[in-house]
Amino acid sequence: MTEKMNRPSYDELPFNPAVKGIVGRGLLADVARLRAPFDGQDQIGSYLSAEHRGDPADGCTLGALAADAARKRPTVQARFAEAVDGMASALADHFARKPSRGKRARARRERALQMLSELVGALVLARAVAAAHPVLSDEILAANRRGLR
Repeated sequence: MTEKMNRPSYDELPFNPAVKGIVGRGLLADVARLRAPFDGQDQIGSYLSAEHRGDPADGCTLGALAADAARKRPTVQARFAEAVDGMASALADHFARKPSRGKRARARRERALQMLSELVGALVLARAVAAAHPVLSDEILAANRRGLR
């Protein structure tokens, strides 16, 4: 069984108070959590788990709000984009620390955006079909856990 991902205290997050109010606690906590030491396969496994899929209220804010953000005004989308950018930067920073990843900054950022998109997309699709087709939902999670090694 996977453990729930720990989130830092909202007050501990290093962001401008105005941004905190607009973006919200969840997105900023998601970014801050990615800034912590990233354990690769363990975090991917936890993110793409049945437990995380079944707990959208306490899970990844990107996965829960992405479709809604697409329909909001530009100011809301800008704050959402700030969170996506922060998460991609945190993942790219992680890749820079891995000795086996001697890639340039641009390649690391592209890989980070790809990984973030795959993680969130898989979670959104798995949640969208979970009640009607739980086997398909599990397949989506499993395929992406394997593919994101």
